[in-house]
Amino acid sequence: MHAHRIHIASPAAIAAAAVALAAFGLAGPALAGASSASASSHTITLKNIAFHPAKLRVAVGQPVTWRWEDASLDTQHNVTSTGAARFKSSPTKMTGTYTVRFTHVGIYHFECTIHPQSMQGEIIVH
Repeated sequence: MHAHRIHIASPAAIAAAAVALAAFGLAGPALAGASSASASSHTITLKNIAFHPAKLRVAVGQPVTWRWEDASLDTQHNVTSTGAARFKSSPTKMTGTYTVRFTHVGIYHFECTIHPQSMQGEIIVH
């Protein structure tokens, strides 16, 4: 019968391996020490006088970016928070982006106050 040796890596070696794996995107959230949910982001496009998508589901801590793409229609838009759960509303503009990081669970409603009939949306933060 052969005896097997068990080698236990030092904490420094484990940490170095985790950093190396994370650098190459091979580590999961627990090993890398960062949540993959907080690293990803979502984009809502303002185009053809509508939000695309109009409904979005994100995890707490994830940023949402609104991207204006209606300059060719020569119209301005804004992203105005409505409803009980609120976030800071955007300025009115024709081009550019606006980003909000959602830090609390809730359902956030928004609209363009210039085009409220066709531009309404909802973000569900879980």
